Amino acid sequence: MLSVRPPRHICHVVVSLGDVAQNEQVFANIRQFPSPHYEHTLIVLHKAKKPPLRLPHHTSCLELALDGSLLNKIRTCHQALRAIRPDVCQTYGDQTLPVQWLAHRAGIPLRLHIAGQGNGAANWLARKGRVWSHKIFKHSCDFVIASDKAQEAWLKTNAGIEESKIKRVRAGIDIKTHRPPLQDVSLRNQTAFIGTLPVPANRFVIGLPVTGIGKEAVEQFLAEYVAALKHSTAFSAQALLLIIGNSPYLSFYRRFLEQHDVSDNQARFCNHHAESERFFHLLDAIVTLDDGTQPSFALLEAMSMGLPVISGRAGDSLKDDNHPLFWLTDNGSHLFQYQMLTLYSDARKRIRLGQASRSYVLERYHHAEHQARYEKLYQLLEHRIPPRMPTSVTRYPPSPTRFKP
Repeated sequence: MLSVRPPRHICHVVVSLGDVAQNEQVFANIRQFPSPHYEHTLIVLHKAKKPPLRLPHHTSCLELALDGSLLNKIRTCHQALRAIRPDVCQTYGDQTLPVQWLAHRAGIPLRLHIAGQGNGAANWLARKGRVWSHKIFKHSCDFVIASDKAQEAWLKTNAGIEESKIKRVRAGIDIKTHRPPLQDVSLRNQTAFIGTLPVPANRFVIGLPVTGIGKEAVEQFLAEYVAALKHSTAFSAQALLLIIGNSPYLSFYRRFLEQHDVSDNQARFCNHHAESERFFHLLDAIVTLDDGTQPSFALLEAMSMGLPVISGRAGDSLKDDNHPLFWLTDNGSHLFQYQMLTLYSDARKRIRLGQASRSYVLERYHHAEHQARYEKLYQLLEHRIPPRMPTSVTRYPPSPTRFKP
């Protein structure tokens, strides 16, 4: 008799697929645990207009039409969970917390909640609502996962979640997957193309992702880019800003650049593509408009490919010339324009910071540690529920009388 262990079924619950950063996190978690040992179901609570998404292999997706009364919405979610009957329910972001209560009611053995990045909520009411939701639904969650120390401290102090329930798990990036392949250098290839957009290979190309970024933050960076163009004639002649992704404010960005006499040779727009590596191979530096304390998956992928980072920093932020996110400019300023000018003028520093970026991801966000921490949580299933009945394959000895022609 041969016992076949069934795969662990993990259900990932999100509000919608409109959040690019959240999608990256969910898909990265799914890819960490492939078949045949795991199977994944993605539940989307609300349908939303979204660009075409390529789901990871062996992943099913269920989009719920949550309309009507609150009771009808609860009934729909509960029926979906009972029909799927996963071993693990993982919810993402604060708005999915009520699903954990439904998962508890449906008898799902292990319930993990991945805390959202909402520490700086917009107003007092939103902050209070976030605290209230965590306190109400914390008893239905087995564990709450935080990505860093600050988030862990918020869950303890504000949400009142027990320390034993909080698990800190950083993001995980597979370095082997995003390692840039060796390429032959040809002097004849002066221009690369993304679709129909030409990207000169002999220019200093800066990548600016704008998907999901606020208009004010992008406008501030564009103003810094204009200042850098005016500051250095050489930089003005050689720099190219590649604005990557989709945003409702693209027309505003175009008008802003036109008003400041930024030509098409100095800034170009590039639509969103599923294969981000195509962009990264053409860049000399990548921009992140946050403070770098919680890098997105896209930024970690770019860093793993050896790109130096131009990051948003406050005047009193950490300053460390060996840190890929908080390195020092030539004049010690934290402004974007001086970060761009320093990387352009100092090729050795650009290479050194690119190597530091890759080492930083390898040491802090390696997928092996990420996978091991989640695996420890999944192993708790073996102690919480009785083992399933194994699928048995009975092998009979050959017998001429068993099967008749």
